[in-house]
Amino acid sequence: MFILRSENGFSLSEQAALGMVAELMPPRIVENGAEIEAGTDFTYSDAFEDLGDGLFRVSRKVANQSGKRRRIQIIAQAHTMFAPQSYMMPCIMYNGNEWGSRNSPKGLERNGEPWVFAYDRMGIPSCTLTEKQEIGFAMFASNCDRDSLRSSASLIRQGCEFLHRILTMKEMNPPLDKEDRSWIV
Repeated sequence: MFILRSENGFSLSEQAALGMVAELMPPRIVENGAEIEAGTDFTYSDAFEDLGDGLFRVSRKVANQSGKRRRIQIIAQAHTMFAPQSYMMPCIMYNGNEWGSRNSPKGLERNGEPWVFAYDRMGIPSCTLTEKQEIGFAMFASNCDRDSLRSSASLIRQGCEFLHRILTMKEMNPPLDKEDRSWIV
């Protein structure tokens, strides 16, 4: 699904078109440390609600079709289609924290792995934001229910664009707590 911007505002489209801001990608599944795309064993469906002013609620359901109990983590991700002037994760990172103390996270990665921050460490739960003067894109956890809220987020640079990610269940990279970070479906 694509988020489009036109002179009439924002809209959703199943087709790529002029004015693309971001693409909501298929979910990724993490099981036993391996990350895969949802496929035969896991199916998904999305429901969209236009909340106005360019804000959309996405409700995603992922179903285990394997017939076996599986311990997984689900990743929702969106790929932006513009080169931002700045990026942030509220209360944690602004443009990589180049000026911060030695104890603050620097850049988008540590030891080659993306920083992942828990929802309760951010001013807006699991929020990632990229922007330039004309346009911005943010993705954040819904506060509709506790399961949606318990998540974490990361940003991954892909050339001059970004991949915004929300991971189910609370996770930090590097891990700062011993909480069970998987989801059973």
